[in-house]
Amino acid sequence: MKSLFWLRYHRDQKLLGVVIIEAGELLEARMLAAIDGLDNGGDFAEGHALNGQCAAMVSPRSVARMLSPDEADGLRAWIESETARKGLAGKEVLPPSAAGYLRCS
Repeated sequence: MKSLFWLRYHRDQKLLGVVIIEAGELLEARMLAAIDGLDNGGDFAEGHALNGQCAAMVSPRSVARMLSPDEADGLRAWIESETARKGLAGKEVLPPSAAGYLRCS
């Protein structure tokens, strides 16, 4: 079963962007991003699978491409607000100062 993975990439110790990609596991997600050139030559920083609730909130336009730090932060903020608005349990989203970080558990 495939999941959506949120992969963060850095360059010169600054957030380069976030890739959201469908894969069976984290290693596969990282390999697909590299093979397809989605990582833009950045250094992988971290990645994790999005739970079904958060994955359902990701637009297909945001998948299989690198999101800029601003796009990633906007998507993270939107998911956080929708999760809170809908009262969905099990969400954990880091604060706005952590652009590019998203945890949905």
